[in-house]
Amino acid sequence: MTREDRPKRSWREIDQKKDRSIHRREEQAGNRSNRSGPGSQKSYRAALDKLFASGKIGDLVAEKIGDAATDNMALSGAAKLLEKIKKIVDRRELSQAIDSYLMQYPLPIDPEFLERMLEHRDPSRQREAMEQIEKILSEGEIKRKRAMIAQLKMIRDIGDDVDMMALAKRLIEKLD
Repeated sequence: MTREDRPKRSWREIDQKKDRSIHRREEQAGNRSNRSGPGSQKSYRAALDKLFASGKIGDLVAEKIGDAATDNMALSGAAKLLEKIKKIVDRRELSQAIDSYLMQYPLPIDPEFLERMLEHRDPSRQREAMEQIEKILSEGEIKRKRAMIAQLKMIRDIGDDVDMMALAKRLIEKLD
């Protein structure tokens, strides 16, 4: 009997055959056994009600939420400012935003921020960024190397300060 001689099955018949499979029955039996009965759910709820009625859990949760809320508010302000800095195109605005960030928060270890800081108008800020990049490189790798190398090459080629140019050259060699 060839393939053409057999009757063609409909999708419905194919799906019904799948549902009758031994593997399918085992899977369905496993799902039924994992379901919780109404008795176990009632005991679980009773235990939770008892825990909350004691009042101790409420104090603990309130304490944790209060600490987390103040941390998140401070973090969200820094994170928002970092995102804004990463999107700025104008060099003057970028320099002002970086200065504003560094007045409120410490210098981050974020390589993208440091890459943007290399575009700052003030050479002392550029030097801070390069020193931080050097620390990061001594501890590990930086992912976006090409963009950072391009910024460092501009400092190396156009810079006025010989020490900064040497530092940029050294960082380029480490990144390559």
